[in-house]
Amino acid sequence: MSLNVIREYIADDAERLLDSLPLHSSMSWIPFSAAEPPIALVLGTVDGYYILAFLVRLRGRPSSLAFCQRRIKNSGDQQRLQQDQVMQYSLNAPFKYNTDVSRTGEIRFSLVILWYFLAKELIDSAFNGNDTEKIECFHDALKRIDLGQRTEKGSQREDQSTHERQTPPMIEDSPEPERPKTPYSFRSRERGRNRSNADARETTNEKLSAELETLPPADASEEENSDLRKLIEHLRHYSALYLLDNLTEPERIPFENQDRFPEAQPKKLSLGKHAKTHDAIYAYMRPRKGPRAYHEINFFVEGKRYHVGTSIEQSDTARLTLIVKWYFIVAGIAKDVVLRETKAYPERFKAALEFIAERMGSAAATAPIDTSPCLEPDDIEPDGTEPAPISTTPPPASLPTTRPNTPLQLSDAQTPSQGTKRTAEDAEFECLEQIFSQNTDLTNQINEFDQKLDIHDVKRANFMEKWEKELDDMLAMRDQLDAERRDLRRSFKRRSKAFAENYEDD
Repeated sequence: MSLNVIREYIADDAERLLDSLPLHSSMSWIPFSAAEPPIALVLGTVDGYYILAFLVRLRGRPSSLAFCQRRIKNSGDQQRLQQDQVMQYSLNAPFKYNTDVSRTGEIRFSLVILWYFLAKELIDSAFNGNDTEKIECFHDALKRIDLGQRTEKGSQREDQSTHERQTPPMIEDSPEPERPKTPYSFRSRERGRNRSNADARETTNEKLSAELETLPPADASEEENSDLRKLIEHLRHYSALYLLDNLTEPERIPFENQDRFPEAQPKKLSLGKHAKTHDAIYAYMRPRKGPRAYHEINFFVEGKRYHVGTSIEQSDTARLTLIVKWYFIVAGIAKDVVLRETKAYPERFKAALEFIAERMGSAAATAPIDTSPCLEPDDIEPDGTEPAPISTTPPPASLPTTRPNTPLQLSDAQTPSQGTKRTAEDAEFECLEQIFSQNTDLTNQINEFDQKLDIHDVKRANFMEKWEKELDDMLAMRDQLDAERRDLRRSFKRRSKAFAENYEDD
């Protein structure tokens, strides 16, 4: 497929990404006699060696990519390399952005290199085979390159801004010193925007700003995390804010940059390590296309070529997804997205928090005790009426009272420590009862399987008995046939010997 055909085939955004690639004239090309054509593309330099990519043509086959390393000062010192070996080196841009070791990653890596050979007019066509599939893969490679370039530019601007903040001003006594540019402010799109709140954005917390820089441009009205505010209000309405204390603080669960999935959010959440391999486990959020488009949470293990498959129940997976989305919301990565796509998320999130508290038992955070009814007599404002006498006999605990709480009703707060103790004991007892119930269910299931195994053993014994009987019959039949054959051979030998003796006498 030629250069012009590729440009016409790809989408508009892909053509923009294609134009943002470094020009082929800016790449390093060196003569290489073993190649056809005799020129090689420098992918990078490692320890005094060039990492080269070149084309070779076998008899009766189209050109294919090959790789080698060659010493910079001695062209005779060279060694062939495999593509997976090349992808492990520190390469130059834009090749370094597509070096994930996977089958698709290898295709992306080779397509980017072939593109430069095509742009330099060293080959007439590329993408042999399934052109549509390879062009889509090339499109994905372009998005990864664009994401990597934008990430590096953001890091450079951040370092420059940090240096400017630490460097004292060189001009003194200036009535209106120019404010240094900060990389943490939102970037504007081509259409005009109101920048009256630029100063306020420059004073944003640096910790959140570093993450906001990696997000797409947004309007100033989107800076407020509306989903977080609505969730807090929902929990406060049901007096369930204390349930958040059972979760790990967001500061202790770090987000890291990710470029493995260009279509996903640029941050991944670190969940922990694999119990056996100790590989890092991450969660990321990406949009799911279809009739009902929404953002989904996926999990993967670092270093694996496939997504993580879970063997847990669907309800547990749903609760885990709800909690992970909460951390994306708190970090400001998913703002005004989750609640817009899932109206029932606040109620489901509260149910997940209640489930966690129930499983934690006595270790879970308890609801704060409302001590407002416990007022001292001096704090009661006189209203000219005498309070009713307080009954010394508390109402039965099993009967709910229909009388509203008054500032002098102390029955609910007379023994707060005992009430808390009973609640903790009840929770622990319920947890133990649940464990005992699960143990009973498992024991019953094991007993059922033991019965099935016994039946299976009986069937096996019957089968073996029948099999052994058939084997004995077959062996006996064979012995009989073998005996008949021996008799025939003896008879043949005896008669042939007698015939030979008679023939000699004649």
